Amino acid sequence: PAPSVLAGRVTARESGAAVAAARVSAGETGTLAFTATRTDADGRYELRDLGAGDLAVTARHALGRARGVVALQPGATATWDARLGPAGDDARLRGVVVDLAGRPQARWRVVVRQPNATEIRNVARESLNQFAEKAFRRPVSEKEINRLLTFVDMSLADAGSFEQGMQLAVQAILVSPHFLFRWELDTRPSGDEPIRELTDWELASRLSYFIWSSMPDAELRRLAKRGELSKPDVMQAQIRRMIADPKSDALIENFAGQWLQIRNLNGVTPDPTNFPTFDD
Repeated sequence: PAPSVLAGRVTARESGAAVAAARVSAGETGTLAFTATRTDADGRYELRDLGAGDLAVTARHALGRARGVVALQPGATATWDARLGPAGDDARLRGVVVDLAGRPQARWRVVVRQPNATEIRNVARESLNQFAEKAFRRPVSEKEINRLLTFVDMSLADAGSFEQGMQLAVQAILVSPHFLFRWELDTRPSGDEPIRELTDWELASRLSYFIWSSMPDAELRRLAKRGELSKPDVMQAQIRRMIADPKSDALIENFAGQWLQIRNLNGVTPDPTNFPTFDD
């Protein structure tokens, strides 16, 4: 795997001033092999060629000591900023894994790429369309995307950043009833038929929440988008795949728990006269 990097800044807890010549060391938890460096005049340090996994990090100086654990991904850069306090008063901090450009990795689950100055709105549209489709578990309309884009526009108009606008738009998605509830739009039958067939997207949600108690994964969404999930052979293959997944434990825990009311057993006290042999 590609080597990882750990970087950050060491400051004094009381004054916030940079701490120069502080010793910063990092190594895999549970081992004695550490890589160390000293902070510069601005309190900054950088440790390169580190392995992936949980790293134990320590910053030491006459002012005190700080310790923490940082989760490193292969080829990524993690930040760990330490504030040194009095000896014996350790600050236990957890680093945040970021990508090589210095931005949180979770960001790329929403933003498809970093936009330049001329494509901010296009990247925002593409990103929100992709994220909203996943969150709503169905295709999103142009009107819905335009409504979400207004949050990005408002941020930029108020001298905010692209990231701040995207954050507002994502918040709007996550508080939407279309995310919080499993909607099936237009449940009215068409024509003279009293019932209608479910769409592939509705099938994906029903399968996923029944077997996994969670939203459809990328494979189900891909098949729903292509209109193939409703084919009997495709659906049977997906059901077998989903049951083989460890997430299918939710089917036993949640479905059986609700159906047989097993969840209520802890709140029931049987009559010892009628059930003398009952115990915990």
